[in-house]
This record gives sequence, structure tokens and C-alpha cells, in this order.
Amino acid sequence: MIIITKAVLWAVSEGITKGTTDTTFSPNATVSRAQTVTFLWRMANKPMISGNNPFYDVVKGDYFYDAVLWAAAMNTNNRNHTYNIFAQ
Repeated sequence: MIIITKAVLWAVSEGITKGTTDTTFSPNATVSRAQTVTFLWRMANKPMISGNNPFYDVVKGDYFYDAVLWAAAMNTNNRNHTYNIFAQ
């Protein structure tokens, strides 16, 4: 449990995650693809990518919108951009 605590404290202090609420973290919860790409994007210091959104199921306003555009630009998703592997 100490290892998890240190990792959580680091992620919170770096702004990568805030937890499941303001006062809790859920280490046994499943992390979605949208959350995963958002964690990676935040670790990369939230780079902003310009360009068109290649996904029909990701819309501006989704909390993971900028992270998914960044991931697409980094070629971390499926090759033909026909569907969003980060959708919840």
C-alpha cells in the first residue's frame, strides 16, 4: 500500500490526476482509455495540437478532447483513424 500511496501523491502533486473525488482515490477502479490518454497527455505537459479532429465520437468539450487530438498526432492510436480507441 505504501507504493500506491507514493505513486498517488506524486500523480496528484504533478497534476496528472485529482482522484475520484477531492478527497479520495480509487486504486481498484478500472481506468478507461480516455483517462489513460489524459494521464499521458498531462505527463507531457498538456501540449496543444492544432488540426482537424479525425474522430466522429470525440467532441469539443469532452474532458479528453485535447488529449485524444495529441495522441492522434503522436500516432498512438489505430492507424486509419476510423474509430476512437479512447472512447469510454
